[in-house]
Amino acid sequence: MKSKLIISICLAVTAAAITFTLFTVIPFVSGKSSAEPASGTASAQTVNASENKSSETTQTPETAAAKSAANPSSAAKQTQPQSEANPQKLIKGFSVISQLPELPTGCEVTSLTMLLNYLGFDADKLDLADNYLTKGEYGVTDPRKAFVGDPRTEENSRGCYAPVLTEAANKYLADKGSGKTAQDISGRELESLFPYIDKGIPVIVWGIMDCLQSEVVSIGEADGQPINWVRPEHCMVLIGYDDNQIIEADPYHGTAITYNKEQFRTGYNDLFKQAVIIQ
Repeated sequence: MKSKLIISICLAVTAAAITFTLFTVIPFVSGKSSAEPASGTASAQTVNASENKSSETTQTPETAAAKSAANPSSAAKQTQPQSEANPQKLIKGFSVISQLPELPTGCEVTSLTMLLNYLGFDADKLDLADNYLTKGEYGVTDPRKAFVGDPRTEENSRGCYAPVLTEAANKYLADKGSGKTAQDISGRELESLFPYIDKGIPVIVWGIMDCLQSEVVSIGEADGQPINWVRPEHCMVLIGYDDNQIIEADPYHGTAITYNKEQFRTGYNDLFKQAVIIQ
């Protein structure tokens, strides 16, 4: 009897131990312990956090606004339009006409025609070339005193400089009974022309065709002095600018062309900083 009692007690202790072991081990095996997350869940959270880094750096409008409010200087940079940071000034309604095919070397007189048309005159490029432009023979004519050759031709024809075009413009304006006058404002730095654009005043300027490399050649002699010509000389109308570019009504291309400001400056300086306005 005593031995049976001992066996019963042993069996009861063993059963209790087994029950305790099952209730202790099973939760950790299944990963569903309410006390702490299983290692698999923690790993999944780490991956999701990594995947969501890109979404954290993409600000919603509300987030961006909140950060901007906290950092006023940052807000100004984010909301400032590009047009305000680098404003473009442009004279609107300026019509470009082509010098071709009638005036292959007539960029100066065509530029003058465009400017007169913008001011409301019914000017014609051929009328200006034939009747108002002083011309001289190639090889003996100073481009500061007359057009070298004839703008209707390419052979033995070059062009003219600001004093000649100013004279032609004033002849035309006087003939039309206008109170406006053309002014030769040559010798100014390129930036000093921009205030005219701000006021809606186009400026005829001289430069190098397509901002190419310029060269000086001899084209004859006048008054005992050699006549030098900078080529490929070109005359256009400045109608716009911004920090890095300028916009020209280009009679050779027959459209408005945007040029790099520094590249254009080189040609403008090579052509002696020539400019003409009408007021």
